[in-house]
Amino acid sequence: MTPLKNPLPADFREHLHKTVPEQMLMYDVGRHTVMRWRRLCGMSAYELAWRDEDLAILKEMSVAGYPYSAIAAKIGCGIKRVMNATHRYKLGNGVAKPRLYARKPVPDDFVEQWTVNTLAALATLYGTSENTVRRWVREKRLKRPTKHANVRAVDFTRQPAEKPQKIAKPGYMTAPVDRGYKEDSAAGEAQRVLQRDGWKPVVRCDAEGRQDTKGRFWICGRSVGITDGELIERAGRALRRMAA
Repeated sequence: MTPLKNPLPADFREHLHKTVPEQMLMYDVGRHTVMRWRRLCGMSAYELAWRDEDLAILKEMSVAGYPYSAIAAKIGCGIKRVMNATHRYKLGNGVAKPRLYARKPVPDDFVEQWTVNTLAALATLYGTSENTVRRWVREKRLKRPTKHANVRAVDFTRQPAEKPQKIAKPGYMTAPVDRGYKEDSAAGEAQRVLQRDGWKPVVRCDAEGRQDTKGRFWICGRSVGITDGELIERAGRALRRMAA
């Protein structure tokens, strides 16, 4: 049997904490030779061994409950390497301790602002993060209507059928015919544009998704709970599509 050209050096195990390029430069060999040596030592391709002194620091600080960032700064390595070593050597209490901050209370007008603003807008309004706004929503148990829901599952109030106008007899006045509710606003104009474009239904609804002429939201096709701005934006796209 032909002996190997580059046998395992006697001091290679002492330098397992070095990277592959450093080992290649130290022993003046190629990458395949270093990989073979590492496999003979029971190490994976890019796994770095721990020095005895670094491993002692890791165990001591992990048992004492120091966070990963403090251990990594003490040893002079990355946090991920410390985490992997903590799990490999089954060392407990090596979890970063959360910082405790005083929680901001829910503002008095939060419910009113929540109905007309998004999470990002509320975070900017109150000068806090979106996670804090979500916590306030959970504490108040607030729920928004689900967008893109199945319109058939919504309980719409049936409107009475429009009666045909009767021809008045001579000498009698005809009663006015109710042509339905028409809103004199930008959102109302957007509603009529979308109806001409073939969207059905396009009606106002409340926060629960029920049809309401005084509600703050809209039902447009299969979308439930969209705002006035979103309805106007859809109408603008419909006008551009019809003009094309």
